Amino acid sequence: SQYTVRVMRKDLFARISRLPIKYMDTHKHGDIMSTLTNDMDSISDGISQSLDQILTGAVTVLGTLVIMFFINVYIALAVLIITPVSIFIAKYITTHSSKMFREQQRLVGSLGAFGEETVSGMKTVKAFGSEAENGKHFTGINGELCKAAQKAQFYYYLVNPTTRVINNLSYIAVGVLGSLLVLNGGGKMTVGTIATMLTYATQFAKPINEIT
Repeated sequence: SQYTVRVMRKDLFARISRLPIKYMDTHKHGDIMSTLTNDMDSISDGISQSLDQILTGAVTVLGTLVIMFFINVYIALAVLIITPVSIFIAKYITTHSSKMFREQQRLVGSLGAFGEETVSGMKTVKAFGSEAENGKHFTGINGELCKAAQKAQFYYYLVNPTTRVINNLSYIAVGVLGSLLVLNGGGKMTVGTIATMLTYATQFAKPINEIT
């Protein structure tokens, strides 16, 4: 994660160094600095958290699914059929939350840009007596950032409980279907087997929640 970000920062700084003066005149310096720092930190966090979950989660899901099919094909299919519903809902929520996170990062850049301009031009601000006006402008951007961050976090934390509700349906399906198979004398299906399948259904769902 840190290696990737190091390379990206190096490439980004090299790119900035090659850009014409016109670009620097038409873009806020604080926003550019925010990209070099805040945005890179977000990428680092994303890689370090997500990559580990995706790799371990994929192994767990595949391994659990193979074992479930080995124990009982019908119950394994029931769990597998419900899973796409969870993924679809998670995708819907994350698509909307990503827009809000982009807005959050844009406002972080705007706040950094205004702060950098104010600090570097403090002599001019004091000379014109613009402290109060600058304070109001900063408070305005800060307030917008607060609202955007709240919305982004709300959608972010909405994913896990929503997918858990859907995955609990597969847990119920395992219990109901397993019970029906036991009552109908479904081969090797026993109460102990149902308990085992319920455990695997939970293990199967957990990595999907983490990955989403």
